[in-house]
Amino acid sequence: MSEAIQNHLVDIIRPLFPENAEFKLNSDNQVTIFWKLGNDEDRPNKRSKIIRLNISREFMEDYDAANENIKQEMETKFSGGVSQKLANFDPDHNAPYGDGTLEPEEIWVVPSL
Repeated sequence: MSEAIQNHLVDIIRPLFPENAEFKLNSDNQVTIFWKLGNDEDRPNKRSKIIRLNISREFMEDYDAANENIKQEMETKFSGGVSQKLANFDPDHNAPYGDGTLEPEEIWVVPSL
C-alpha cells in the first residue's frame, strides 16, 4: 500500500524538479531526492544538497482512506507545499563528496493535511 502511494506522490512532484533529478524511495515513507548540478567545471558530477522528503504516516493513512475528491485536494496541497519549499531551496553547496563528512541535506516533512 504505502509503496504504491509513495510512487504516485513522487510522480506528482517529479515535474517540479530538474529533469535529471533522482528519486529514491526509502523505508518509513521517506523519499531521497538529488540531482547533478552541472555548475562546477572542477566537479562535473557534483550533486545537489540532498532533500529527504518525509511523508508522515498519518498523511499516508489519510490518503489511503480518502475518496477521490479528498485525494485530489491532498495531492494539490502536497504538490503546492513541495513547490513552495523548492522555490526557497538552494541546491548548491561547497562540501566535497567522499571526504568523510556528511553530505549536505535538508529534511522536508509532509504532515497530514
